[in-house]
Amino acid sequence: MPTNSAPASSNGQVKTTRNRTQRQPRQRQQPPTTNNQPPTTNKGPRVSDLFPTRWIHPDDLQGKTVNVFIEKVTIEKLWSAFDKEHVEKIVLWFHGKTKQLPLNVTQAQALVTITDTDFVMDWAGHGCRLRAATARNGKPTIEILTPLPANQAAAGDAVAADAASIAPDASAQASGAADLPDDEPVDELVESADDEIPELEYIDEEDANTLFGA
Repeated sequence: MPTNSAPASSNGQVKTTRNRTQRQPRQRQQPPTTNNQPPTTNKGPRVSDLFPTRWIHPDDLQGKTVNVFIEKVTIEKLWSAFDKEHVEKIVLWFHGKTKQLPLNVTQAQALVTITDTDFVMDWAGHGCRLRAATARNGKPTIEILTPLPANQAAAGDAVAADAASIAPDASAQASGAADLPDDEPVDELVESADDEIPELEYIDEEDANTLFGA
C-alpha cells in the first residue's frame, strides 16, 4: 500500500510541513447600551450662541406683539448688503431692553406716521409695538405698529420711575438675550377703530428722498 512521504531535503533529511491558520483581526468590543445612556449624537452650540448680536431679530419676539418705549435714537454707520458699503442707519434703543433695532425705510415711515414727525430724534419718548412679519422679498422682518393708548401711558410712567427698579435682569444682559416678549399674545389684541396698522409696504427712492431728504 503506497504511503505519502514528505519530500526530502538536499541533505537527505525529511522536511516537515506545518499548516498555519491565518489569524483573524480582533473585533473591538462595543460597550453595552442601556436606556439611561445619553444619545451619541451632539449637535453642539448654535451659531447665535457663539456670535451674539446686538440687533433684535424677528425670532426674538416669539410670535408675540411686544410693547416697547423708545428711549434713545442714534444714527450709526452699518454695513448694507444691498449697497455693499457702510451707510447711515437709524437705530432705536428701547427702555428696559438689551437689544436695538436698526430701521429700514418701511419701518422709518411707520414711525413718522406713529409720532407725527419726521425728525428722528423726536421719536424718543414715544411708544410702539413690534411684530414679526414677512417682507415682500420673502425675508423675515419686524413690523412697527401704533401703540395702544394704555400701553403708551404705562410706558411713560415706567420711564419716570426709578431706573434701578425696572432694569432688565442681569443674566439677560450677560447672555445678550433680547428680553422682549411680554404677556400680550397677538390674538388677544383689540384694535380701536382709528388705530390703523400701517401696511408693510416698501417705498421707492423718490418717495424716500421726499420723506427723509436726499
